[in-house]
Amino acid sequence: AALTEDEGVPLLNRAIGSFYPPGSLFKPVVAIAGLESGQWDPDAVVSCPGYYEVGGGLRIGCWNVYGHGSIPLRKAIEGSCNTYFCTMGKVLGYDPIYRTAAELGLGRPTGIDMDGELGGLLPDAAWKRKQYRQGWREGDTANITIGQGFLGVTPLQMAVLCAAIANGGRV
Repeated sequence: AALTEDEGVPLLNRAIGSFYPPGSLFKPVVAIAGLESGQWDPDAVVSCPGYYEVGGGLRIGCWNVYGHGSIPLRKAIEGSCNTYFCTMGKVLGYDPIYRTAAELGLGRPTGIDMDGELGGLLPDAAWKRKQYRQGWREGDTANITIGQGFLGVTPLQMAVLCAAIANGGRV
């Protein structure tokens, strides 16, 4: 009884029963979306001054506050450059990112034979209108490209996604 009533929920299987922002682990999903859609040149270089500016002056910082300088895709993945992926998201728009994430299994349970598996949250414009009575904005896409914002994944989903990348794309 003490365990089932504990506010810390010690019996919750967090690997399947909770979801969290994936952070930079989501950046390869954005890269795949750009390359698969044909909308992003794999040799494209982006200038990172240490932040990405959205619309009316909102800045999303890069972890490297001094900036990465001119950075290509491979180095942007390696160096986890927020500016690169926010820029890519602006060029792509959210739809190809959403489709790629869904194809890689985000937004729905993996199907593991365990009770309590959640599907996480892969939001879209309809979801945001329903939840917040607002349309999708450039800042929403920018936040998603760096694994933040409304996006939520289970640890198991990210393990499956990383395995799919490692084994050539098979989920």
